[in-house]
Amino acid sequence: MLSQSNVDLGHAGCFAAKQPVHRTLSQVSYGDELALVITGERRELRTLQGVVVGKLARKAVLPSGRVTQVTVESVMHWSRLHTDPDHHRRLRVDEWWMVLPRLVIKPEGDFKGGERI
Repeated sequence: MLSQSNVDLGHAGCFAAKQPVHRTLSQVSYGDELALVITGERRELRTLQGVVVGKLARKAVLPSGRVTQVTVESVMHWSRLHTDPDHHRRLRVDEWWMVLPRLVIKPEGDFKGGERI
């Protein structure tokens, strides 16, 4: 599971209350499948229907390898009160839900008997 420092905690807070991201986040549950879509430097977490429900933080470093599965590990409540005041101007709502994803990453190289070959 990625920690809070690896995701953009304020992502959904930057969207007005009637935007699809809020309705979708209120419906996601533990274990729901997500997709990690990488475009340039953006690393978005999307539902299988294509709704962006989060993104990884710019400073997030993933282990080398291929991401084979992304699921919802946790759904957390977040708010303006938890957000650095320098970012308040970007917020469009006072409270929102956010996901912490679990990424399964297949290491590079082949494995045999627990040893890298």
